[in-house]
Amino acid sequence: MLKSDPEWCKQYIIHQVMDYDEGSIMICFDIKLNDYVLIRCISKSNRSIPFEVHIAKMYKHRNIVPIINIFETSQYFSLVMPYPIGHLHDYLMKNIVFIEKEAQIIAKQSINALIYLHSNDICHGNLSLENILLYESADSFPNSALFNFSRAFSSTIPKKEAISQFRDIYTAPEVLQEEKFNEKIDVYSLGVVLYMLLTGRNPFDEQDRISQVINAINGNVDFKGIEWKCVSTDAALFVQAMMCVDPELRPSASQCLAFDWVTPEENKDFIHQKSRSPAIFDLDYDFGFEYETVDGAYY
Repeated sequence: MLKSDPEWCKQYIIHQVMDYDEGSIMICFDIKLNDYVLIRCISKSNRSIPFEVHIAKMYKHRNIVPIINIFETSQYFSLVMPYPIGHLHDYLMKNIVFIEKEAQIIAKQSINALIYLHSNDICHGNLSLENILLYESADSFPNSALFNFSRAFSSTIPKKEAISQFRDIYTAPEVLQEEKFNEKIDVYSLGVVLYMLLTGRNPFDEQDRISQVINAINGNVDFKGIEWKCVSTDAALFVQAMMCVDPELRPSASQCLAFDWVTPEENKDFIHQKSRSPAIFDLDYDFGFEYETVDGAYY
């Protein structure tokens, strides 16, 4: 894949290669850093890549996976990232269900990252258990960070492909129905993530794909099952709001901070929210843009 590039080979030793969402992920040893790194290798045939590279270079946040380096060959872009201790799916498989306090931390960190992205007119478009990585932290619980911007878009670069190609349990009802949508699809996806962290199962468990889509569109999600008996009412109300079928009634990322489960009542006076009307993305828009390479930097 990248072994033929001499500069790349001088710095990284490949230990493992795995297929991953429109490309591959490599676990490598960085000779210069004397540590392991994660390299996301993406084919240039995917025309969304320049925007993903642009995001990686321009936007920094504690809860977004940082990019250490970017390599380019004739066929691939390679994004070099710090090596995580795992992702949420790994953690959930090992622990069956999260302690509510841990899910609360994940929620707050992810919401802060979404507020940052949405304020910069960027929608992640691909939130899932696998796309939230965990890193060691000085705190008692690892720091979480959003990963994989392959389906990211903005009001000027909508992603029509997100409708035609990518439909899973995290996909918002308005996307499944091929209606106009905005950055609130990230809120819905995060709601599904939190549902799974709090209950240990997905909202549409033991259903075929067609039934899952129908139930997602109609909002048929179980919030009264036995798994919810050990979850606080505030947590259930918050996840229910995030998974609201109507995007007009679904809270924005900023509005999520007003919920008691996310922000205790005594801290709400310190919340400062920017008033911003979410952009609507037209599914019929055929996007295109150019980028330049200048001394190894991508813009």
